[in-house]
Amino acid sequence: MSAAPSPIDWERAERVAIAVAARQRPGTAGPDPEPSALAVAPTEVVEDAIERVTGLRPAHGTATVQFVDRPTWIRANIASFQTLLSPLLDRWGGRIADGPGAAMGRQVAGAELGALLGWMSTRVLGQ
Repeated sequence: MSAAPSPIDWERAERVAIAVAARQRPGTAGPDPEPSALAVAPTEVVEDAIERVTGLRPAHGTATVQFVDRPTWIRANIASFQTLLSPLLDRWGGRIADGPGAAMGRQVAGAELGALLGWMSTRVLGQ
C-alpha cells in the first residue's frame, strides 16, 4: 500500500515562491548584490557582541558565514516545513487525499505556501 500524497504540492510551492521572489519591488535598483559587494562584520566581532549582551557563546566554536540567494533560502524553508508538518500532514493527508477536489486543494495549498515564502524571502534576505 502506497502512502497518501501530501495535501500540499511542494513542487508548486517552490515554483511559485521563486517566481514571487524574482519580481522586482517598485523602487528597487536591480538584482541582489553579489556577496563580495556586501560589507560583512567578521563573525568573531558579531559573536563577541552577542556574548556581551547574552553571556552565551557557541559550544561548537566560531560560526561560519554562508551567503544564500532567495531560491536557496526558499528551498531550505520548504524542506523545514516538510519536516515540521510531516506528522500532521501524514495523518491529515490520508483523510483528504481521495476526497473531491483533493488534486485542486494540493495545488492551491502549494501556491499559497509558495506565495508566502516568496514574499517573505524579499523581506528576510538583504536587510
